[in-house]
Amino acid sequence: HVIIFLITRKQIRLTQQQCLYYLNTGEAWNDCSFTSAVQGSGVFTITQVVTSGFGCVDSLSREFIIRPLPEIFIPNTFTPNGDFINELFEPSLSWIADYQLTIYDRWGGIVFKSDDLFRYWNGKLFNAFEELPQGAYVYRIRYRAFEETKDYFLEGSVTLVR
Repeated sequence: HVIIFLITRKQIRLTQQQCLYYLNTGEAWNDCSFTSAVQGSGVFTITQVVTSGFGCVDSLSREFIIRPLPEIFIPNTFTPNGDFINELFEPSLSWIADYQLTIYDRWGGIVFKSDDLFRYWNGKLFNAFEELPQGAYVYRIRYRAFEETKDYFLEGSVTLVR
């Protein structure tokens, strides 16, 4: 994840100024106008030190937070046929705080539901009863990213192949 800074020089009357910027990652810039990209996530602090043409020095520091965005991969097919390859429908979501997966058959009936990110669908009715027939099923995933209050939804289809 990248945040880009764009700092521009304001008009200073009759004096020359010198600017220094420090980031708590160890990066520093000595120009009043610069662009930089910060990679990663976490809490960062940038400090500005300005020296006027008259020798007056002042500084200002500000913290900012870069939060990781959810990373999502949802397969479109799985094959629960006993060969130990691709046996489960395993949506992969990272950097999320809340999650719910619901799988529907072609008539809209729920065949699987879970709010456990690590409980995958095995192709059986509620993972315990009869094996469901080969075909297309619809999934709906509700998730919330860390430190957010808004729910996001993903919908699509997955093909069960036996």
